[in-house]
Amino acid sequence: MIKNKNIGQIFMQKAELYSLLSLIFSLEPSEDFCKILYKQVFSEDYIPLGDYSNEIREKYNFIRQKMKKESIEDFYNNFYKDYYYIFFNPKKMLASPWQSSYFNDGSLLFQEPNLICKKFYKKYKLDNNSNFPYDHIGLEINFLENLSYMENNCHNDSIYISEIVKDNILFVDNMIEWVPLLHKRILTYIDNSYYVDFLELLMILLVFDENTLKEFYDVEI
Repeated sequence: MIKNKNIGQIFMQKAELYSLLSLIFSLEPSEDFCKILYKQVFSEDYIPLGDYSNEIREKYNFIRQKMKKESIEDFYNNFYKDYYYIFFNPKKMLASPWQSSYFNDGSLLFQEPNLICKKFYKKYKLDNNSNFPYDHIGLEINFLENLSYMENNCHNDSIYISEIVKDNILFVDNMIEWVPLLHKRILTYIDNSYYVDFLELLMILLVFDENTLKEFYDVEI
């Protein structure tokens, strides 16, 4: 049952923030992409969900102020360098962006987390039939983005929205279980990376998402 008339705005803004974070963790930080982040996304006063979460607003502003302390060239160089240092280190991948890696001794891919993600994606016809592992952090965030748009489109349909909200909460719980492990792994090698900041923003968003859905809707998990 809807308890607040602003729920539609929350759905759209959390979809927007999930979209941003999905791109950040899916794309190689090209010069053009970094310019968009620097000159547009983090230069505007608007902050997705900033009116609904002090923690999101504070972390977003922290990232914004951090960017302002360096030139756009330095931001691009640092972000690009960290991307390859963390995820494509020629000696060893320092931190895996795939969930399966964190739940077996050999850091193997295509394990149970991959199957769980695939099941969720197929349920909502978001399965791309790819041989690429489904439990990449960028794909998982993108799934929550899609669910947020679905929630906005059907939040007046009490039956359908309950099913989506339930799956949203379950999938958020799934991410909350492993994203801190990725965060900890990166911190082992580098503590001032933007990837650390964006993971911290993501973790705040995940908790906000779950708490908000539980506040607005009565669903049995």
